[in-house]
Amino acid sequence: QRLPLLHGSCDVDDSQLQAAFGTQAPEDNVHHYRQWSATYDQDVADYGYLSPLHSVEALRMHFCNLNGRVLDVGCGTGLVGELLKHYPAFTHVEGADICKEMLAKAASKKLYSE
Repeated sequence: QRLPLLHGSCDVDDSQLQAAFGTQAPEDNVHHYRQWSATYDQDVADYGYLSPLHSVEALRMHFCNLNGRVLDVGCGTGLVGELLKHYPAFTHVEGADICKEMLAKAASKKLYSE
């Protein structure tokens, strides 16, 4: 079953999100997220972006009894990391992203081990 990506108002301008889905080359992706990094967290909150929640729920359901490491690939500003901190089973969480500006936002939240 495919889960919805968004749970927000139809009145919200989701052009940044749609543009992100439309990037094809890695350098286009980096450029897009570099430009978007300053407002990303607020924008996706306004959209009702659900992918981080779905990701954490899948981990929790399948690996809740593990005391281990998680690598958040494409961590962006740390939305998944923010949710993972509520589950003590995930003792060591690292984030990786191709966009330095998004990683800087995540690092400022002190969510990841490295």
